[in-house]
Amino acid sequence: MKHIAVEYNHDLKPIEALLLGVTHPGDFFIDGGMEIPMPRIQVEGVGTLSFPIPHSQIEAMVHQATQAPYGRGQETIVDTAIRNVWQISPNAVNIGAKSWETTFNNILSKVTTGLGCPDSTISAELYKLLIYETGGFFLAHRDTEKAPGMFGTLVLTLPSAHRGGALRIRHAGREATAASNAADPSELAFVAFYADCEHEVLPVLEGNRVCLVYNLIQRPGKTGAQRLQAPNYESQIEKAGAILEAFWKAPGKAQKLAWILEHQYSPASLSFSALKGADSAKSNVLLRAAARAGCAVHLAVVHIGESGAAEINDDD
Repeated sequence: MKHIAVEYNHDLKPIEALLLGVTHPGDFFIDGGMEIPMPRIQVEGVGTLSFPIPHSQIEAMVHQATQAPYGRGQETIVDTAIRNVWQISPNAVNIGAKSWETTFNNILSKVTTGLGCPDSTISAELYKLLIYETGGFFLAHRDTEKAPGMFGTLVLTLPSAHRGGALRIRHAGREATAASNAADPSELAFVAFYADCEHEVLPVLEGNRVCLVYNLIQRPGKTGAQRLQAPNYESQIEKAGAILEAFWKAPGKAQKLAWILEHQYSPASLSFSALKGADSAKSNVLLRAAARAGCAVHLAVVHIGESGAAEINDDD
């Protein structure tokens, strides 16, 4: 087989060195929505919830709830100027239905993939049912470890008519806002994030936001496992962005550059969300570095073609 040599751009070798250390896929948060058969949720003293949750059941839950506290150092404090939300303990909430286990496992699978830990043994434990009435909020804070092995938080927003109440999450100089709208009776909104991320619940402007909060727990393997943490490649992104910016400012440089991924993908499955393992991590770094350098990034399938005579003709 004849091998065709393709010129390697040595000016960009520093980017290759940077990307060698980028192996952890995923991001510090993931959010989304799923249209599903809604679970049967029974709340002690209220009964089985209807969806969207009617105002009468909201009032009944608030009657059963207590004002949610927050942690300050070693203290647990109730202060509605910091956190204005009602809570119901998990032992007063029963969740079931024939398809709920399968549905919840699908959500958990999306979450672990999005956070970059699909190969870890992860479980989710219900922590609280929360009710944010109009005006409810929670100022910026970080979650404390509420259970051994806790590394993150999963929030499922139940269908209830409301406006506002979005979750704002910050990590390593980045900020993301996850909307919590889930008024459709067949749709469940979810957001998950690492516990070391600063986050806040913005004020509910109208209606009531009701959500189930879960602790994400990393179960140790037979030989133990490294504690899961939000991936932070900010230094690599900054350096790669500077290298790309300097490269294109130099005269006579190519207008396009290509980085070959490790895995093979078909045209039908080619999307940034479908990239595997280290490809996902590296592409995330390159996307953000390219944005800083003012570049457009696309995924493409590489074809190598060879042309010429089928046989060597000695006469010509």
